[in-house]
Amino acid sequence: MEKVEFENGYHVVGINRGLPAKLYYEIYGNKDAKNKIMFLNGLSQATTSLKYQIDFLKKLDDFQICVYDNRGVGKSNSFTYSLKIMALDAIELVKFLNWKKVNFVGISLGGSVCLQIVCLIEEELINSVLICGSWLSVIEYPSLILITMLYPYFIRDKGKRIQTWNKQLFSNKFLTSPSKQNPEISNGDLLVQMFLKSKSVISYSPKNIFIFASQSYAKIGVIASKHNQISNFEKLKKISTEINAWKLYVTDAGHLLTIEDPEFLNSTIVKHIYNSNLANDFPQNNIIINSKL
Repeated sequence: MEKVEFENGYHVVGINRGLPAKLYYEIYGNKDAKNKIMFLNGLSQATTSLKYQIDFLKKLDDFQICVYDNRGVGKSNSFTYSLKIMALDAIELVKFLNWKKVNFVGISLGGSVCLQIVCLIEEELINSVLICGSWLSVIEYPSLILITMLYPYFIRDKGKRIQTWNKQLFSNKFLTSPSKQNPEISNGDLLVQMFLKSKSVISYSPKNIFIFASQSYAKIGVIASKHNQISNFEKLKKISTEINAWKLYVTDAGHLLTIEDPEFLNSTIVKHIYNSNLANDFPQNNIIINSKL
């Protein structure tokens, strides 16, 4: 089997904006691949959180992907941030890579950043957008959801704190099911063990909400999870209409699909990109239940 091309390194963004940051990135796949994907991670999530997506996509000959650590996360520095700053960081990284017609995939907070990217990026640099659990765009203020999200920070016991976070990020069905790594324990217990061994910390919080301006050339897909405790399912359906999304993909899982249902997420990413390549005029707001390739 041919070895998958791999590259990693650092690139300094934000110099001309007076907000420099040294971002760590990784590139997987054939440099001549037609389909370029840039992933934008969720709150405090480093590149390692996309393991299932990397392992799947790097085996496909017509895909090349870029994953990177946001400011203040993983191997990247700087704690000066906002949705707009992070969006401009991603655009600068795309230009540094000399990529065109990029497919942006945003996970959780990254989905909110993706919507900012659509407002700011040049048309020739973007092909499609897929947002999964974008939460800043669907939380109303004041909101009990924010209180729910902040509550775990006040729990001193690390195990209980992680259990509380897990209930926000995953469906109950997933948490109580036997884990694939060790069927004798549940996914929920395994996640607690993994997080207790990890040295990762929550390193930043989003600061501002944006006003989204839809661009006709951005082929936007929205993934809405029925058991999402952070991004309300009905509001995600509503926002898909407000931003003129091409597709609404529906799943029965929780918030963090990268871990809970990587098969669904991976197949939806590929399906959305292939479809976006076929034509400029798609039927809008079509609901796809549990989309598979």
